Formats: sequence, structure tokens, C-alpha cells
Amino acid sequence: MENKTDYVTISLSLHLIFARLMKEHAFFLENSFMPKDKAFSDEAAYHKKKFEKLLSDTIALSDRRLPQHTLESGCIFTKHTMQAEKRTEFLTGIPINSDITSLERELTACEQPKITPGIIYHVKQFNRYSIRILNGMIQFKERILKQVLSCQITIGICPTWLTHTINEAKMYRSYILNAETKFYFEYGTEIQTQISWNQIMTEHALLTVGLLDPTEQNFIQKNIVFSECFIQNTQKLKKSKAHWSELSSDIISHTIQFKELNESALENILRCKLKSIMLPLLADHMLRETLFCLYLQQKPFTYT
Repeated sequence: MENKTDYVTISLSLHLIFARLMKEHAFFLENSFMPKDKAFSDEAAYHKKKFEKLLSDTIALSDRRLPQHTLESGCIFTKHTMQAEKRTEFLTGIPINSDITSLERELTACEQPKITPGIIYHVKQFNRYSIRILNGMIQFKERILKQVLSCQITIGICPTWLTHTINEAKMYRSYILNAETKFYFEYGTEIQTQISWNQIMTEHALLTVGLLDPTEQNFIQKNIVFSECFIQNTQKLKKSKAHWSELSSDIISHTIQFKELNESALENILRCKLKSIMLPLLADHMLRETLFCLYLQQKPFTYT
């Protein structure tokens, strides 16, 4: 990327957001296998450690190198993340490195960071490392999915969730490859990017329905309505005459409302007021992805 400041800030931002999502994917997998498949749990823990290293290294380089709007977006962590981690660790018995969250909360913003050749070198190393461990994580998830679909193993998450996380890992990889191979960075065209994130939001809503107790009809029905809204928005975006500028107001409004529903569900789970089998950290994870979707809608899709 020709603009070295963009190269550094975008790469670091992507790792702070997506390396956390990936290490949490690994955590959810680690918690999902049956006792006979302990080897899979151990492998998930191995991948989790890889992304924790990337995340920790990224945090160490990110202080005073990211803009305020990125640190305050909620995409990196929310005001609930630490509590969600502590509660999830208590519920599962699997240790969670919350020191990472503590360090993220202490990051200081800078709108005009000083970028040296040494920093650029370290960022390039991070990007190469992320692609390598993403390839391993994607292959691991695809192997699990194949085993699940052939009824060789059973796990505590559904095949659609596995496919969902594979697609997110591939998206993360494509963003990093984009930063490494172009003179400018883009998430994709406005329409392409929004269609991709509409699909993610649709799946979040439907997956949440499957995790809620059948008696929680209020949250169930609201998630079904939002899944239909995101599907309709996607259909509008796919029409040849549709333009982002014509549809952005409604789509952003739907995303904001969905974010509020996500946060309400998380807060109720943390207070033990919502009956579900959803871990608090998964609810926080979904909220952060919704906030990233909103971040993309409200910020330029292309950086030059």
C-alpha cells in the first residue's frame, strides 16, 4: 500500500478486531467437543494460542498509532467484554486471557502517528504470520465440518455456525492480502461489502434463535424479524439499479436497531435474565461484529 500510515493503521486495526474474533472462534470450538474427541479440543486450544500471540503483539505496537474513532467503535472490545470473559471462564472452566482485554482498554489514540521503517517491518511480519495461522485455522475448521457432516463426530455447535466462521476467517485473510498486494486498501465495493455483512447479520439472527430457550419468544421473534430485514436489504442491493446512497439510511437504521437488540441480549445474559445456551462471550462476540458492520456503513469503504 502506497500510503504507509494507512498500511500500518488499517493492518493493526484488522488484527485487533479479527484476531480476537478468531481466538474466540477457537475457544468456542475448544468448548464444544465431546470427551472422546479431546484431540480436537487440544488442537482448537493450539489455534487459540496462535491468535492470542498475534493479538498481544499487535496491542504492543498499536499504542498511539490508531485513530480515536477506531478505538471507540466497540469493534475491538465493548464495555461488556471483560465481564463476559470472566463469566464465560467461570461457566466453562476454560481459562481466558483477560490481560489482553485490559491492555486493549489502555490503548491511547493518535490521529497522526509517527510511522518508522521499523514499525512497517513489524506490521508486515504480523500480516505474514496472520495469513499463515489463518490458513491453518481454516483447514482445521473445514476438517471439523467434514467430520460433522459425515456423522463421524458431534459437537455443541451447528454446521451453519462452522461455515459462518470459516467465511469470516477467509474474509479476514482477504483483507490482509488486500493490504499487502494493492497500492490502496478496500474492503470491497460498497454494495459487495454490505451484501457480505448482511449475510453475517442474517446468520447471527438465525443462530441466536437456535440458542434461545423456546419460552423467550420476545427475543426470538425480534431476531426473526431482523433476519428478514437483512435478507430484504440484500435483495434490494443486488438489484441492478440499487445504489448504496439510496439504501444506506434504511440499512444503517436496521443495523443500529439490531445492535441494540444484541446488547440487550448480552446484558440480560450477564444478569441471568435471559434463558439460553449462549455463552456471554458469544453474545459479546456477536455484538462486536454488529458494531464492525455499523463501522463500515458509517466510514469510507476505501482508504487511499
